[in-house]
Amino acid sequence: LCAMGYQSCVIDSHGGYPDFAPAVVVGDARHAPDAMEAVSALEKPGIDVVVALNGMPSGARPALITDLRRRLGALQEKTGRPHWIVIDEAQQALPPRGLKDEVALPAAENTICVSADAARLPPDMLAAATAIVASGPGAGAALEAVARAIPAPPPPEALRDPRPGEAIVWSRRPSAAPALVELARGDREKDRRRTDVGRLLRRA
Repeated sequence: LCAMGYQSCVIDSHGGYPDFAPAVVVGDARHAPDAMEAVSALEKPGIDVVVALNGMPSGARPALITDLRRRLGALQEKTGRPHWIVIDEAQQALPPRGLKDEVALPAAENTICVSADAARLPPDMLAAATAIVASGPGAGAALEAVARAIPAPPPPEALRDPRPGEAIVWSRRPSAAPALVELARGDREKDRRRTDVGRLLRRA
């Protein structure tokens, strides 16, 4: 996303992006992030931001994420940015019932949820997903699990699991069948530590 010129905000559950060079990192293992500080940085078009939650107890994270998403939604309405919001390990960052009842302003748009078990994401977020991407062993079964969790009809046809460097993309348009795509080449060292990753792209 950064290489293509999109401004992004990454919500990082485990502090996995401390050296993410294109971004300003807000929060660390000893300090909780400040939502206002993150959004203030994003007001500058050329700045990407990582919001690190690893210095917060899990019980305090939903309130911070709710506040952050509310501010991001307002910023997007005003400026159209950030272009993308990425929630890493979203099944741990978000409460099971989601944030739907807590967000007063329109939910932030263009959100990518990265999850090792996407079926555990909040049902309202799953239902709003417009596309699901799965990679690694068991990717086809992961798509079927997400469909059951929504609930929604399963993908129209089964596909083989993607090979290294591939992924299955399921656009949730009516009758759209999953498709195998080739991933862009790059540094996959982090990806190798997680062999089954589901990604959700949604417009709120």
